[in-house]
This record gives sequence, C-alpha cells and structure tokens, in this order.
Amino acid sequence: MDTEPTKLRKQWFHLFEPLRRENITTFFVFETYDIIGQTLQSSGMEGYLPDGIIDTMIKTKDDSSQRYIKVKKMRAMSHMDSYILTVSGNGIESYKETSF
Repeated sequence: MDTEPTKLRKQWFHLFEPLRRENITTFFVFETYDIIGQTLQSSGMEGYLPDGIIDTMIKTKDDSSQRYIKVKKMRAMSHMDSYILTVSGNGIESYKETSF
C-alpha cells in the first residue's frame, strides 16, 4: 500500500467500500503498540474509515495482569467504558471495570 496519506486513504476506502455496499460484516485485525500512553499505528488511517473499532489490551500491575476490551468507536453508539475480559472453560465473559 502507498505511504502518502491521500493515496493511502483512497486505497483504504476502495478496500472497505465494496464490503460496506454488499452489507458484509468484516473484521480487520491490526496490531498496535503503546509507548508511555501513546498508541502507535502504522498510518493513522486504520481508525478513520471503519464503522467500529474494538480494542483489546492487557494491563499489568505488580505481578498481576488483566485482559480488557473496549469499544473505542462504533457509529451511532455510546461506548466509552472498558470491560474486564475473562476466558475460561465456560467461554468468554466480560465485567464492567471497577479498578485494577
């Protein structure tokens, strides 16, 4: 893909638009990394065109780690809370975050 922002945005649009036009629900997975609270993505365009962004993360405190899930973007929805995510033999469960 192109690295020039205007061309890259058009390429992303042409990737998403046929799927949206056909009313196909599609998940794209992108890896990001966090350095001192600043999330870095490959171009910044990944968050502009999709209708929704679901972020999964692991927070570590002392010797304990906790998985979290957060809907960062979902068109026409309110979604700013983080949820604790647990995976066990009973499946996947989420709980409203209190404090960690």
